[in-house]
Amino acid sequence: MNSPTQPVTFLLDPEDNQRLADLCGEHNAHLKQVEEGFGVRISHRGHLFCVDGSDQDVRHAQDVLCALYEDSGKGTPLSPDRVQVAISEIPAEAKSHQDEPDDVVIRVRKAMIRGKSLNQKRYLGNILRHDINFGVGPAGTGKTQLAKSVAEMMGARLIRLQCYEGLDESKALYEWNYKKQLLRIQADKSSDSWTEVHDDIFSD
Repeated sequence: MNSPTQPVTFLLDPEDNQRLADLCGEHNAHLKQVEEGFGVRISHRGHLFCVDGSDQDVRHAQDVLCALYEDSGKGTPLSPDRVQVAISEIPAEAKSHQDEPDDVVIRVRKAMIRGKSLNQKRYLGNILRHDINFGVGPAGTGKTQLAKSVAEMMGARLIRLQCYEGLDESKALYEWNYKKQLLRIQADKSSDSWTEVHDDIFSD
């Protein structure tokens, strides 16, 4: 039996079409992120929004939409990363439609490290269960540090491949050194060969 839904209607103020377009994203991509993040349905007519879903999820989705609309007036365009951060700032225990993962505790030297957010807990669990993991998200959310902690605890080698625009499999698939990846790209953009660039940088 499906849980009863509690639709909420609210108006974003002040009305500004440019900020509204920024909030929604291209082809409503930002709104779809919020829908998937909380398991709700979002519709709007202009600045009048309706969010439908379980009571708690609806309230959290409304909070995120209002916070993002406020951010849209600060001059910097919203990005999918910023939307994801806003969603992740809702306490993990408040997301009632998602299963709570096990609380993984990593013991490194004299410190104990555990995931704070729902995504961090899932990330830690996945690292322990799988040899290869993909961490996607904005900088500063703990992806690399958590992986390093697990590797240190298990005495395993951490292989980190930094993915970014301009790097394809021919340059990155067998090269795990981030600095060398950057150098390789710079060499390809110039007339110098990789050997010349390497010798110029690393020779005495």
